[in-house]
Amino acid sequence: MADEDDNKEKDSKESGKSSSSMMLIIAIVGLLVVGGGGAAFFMMGAEKEESEEEIVKKALFHNLEPFVISLTGDRKPHYLQLELAIMTREEPMVMVLEENTPLIRNELIGFLNGMTYKDALLADTPDRLRKGSLEKVREALSELGGEQVEDVMIVNMVIQ
Repeated sequence: MADEDDNKEKDSKESGKSSSSMMLIIAIVGLLVVGGGGAAFFMMGAEKEESEEEIVKKALFHNLEPFVISLTGDRKPHYLQLELAIMTREEPMVMVLEENTPLIRNELIGFLNGMTYKDALLADTPDRLRKGSLEKVREALSELGGEQVEDVMIVNMVIQ
């Protein structure tokens, strides 16, 4: 009988050890699952926030009718033909541009009118024209959200 009692005690100790080992394994697996799930949640959330920041609005353009400007020069007449497109990323601004085209053209003609033939032939002329035109468009539309005009593109330029 004493042997039976000893065997029962050994069995209960072994089952206690195996139950505590089993509980420990379950706890570790549970922590790994919860930790991995939390990490995945935060990683996916971070990617979503980054992708929302990376969304850039589509560029919208308002094309102006071509300008033909007389350039002062040497002996014969010279001309500058210039086609411009105004870029914005705000849809309401396109309507503002369309409604105020005469005002914009007037400001740009005033800006371009003083140009000489020699000035027009310089290498940096397209860049100066683009930057100056952007400033004039923004000034003309300052009370109507001119800061929403992102750029003025030179679509075509001919110097004769």
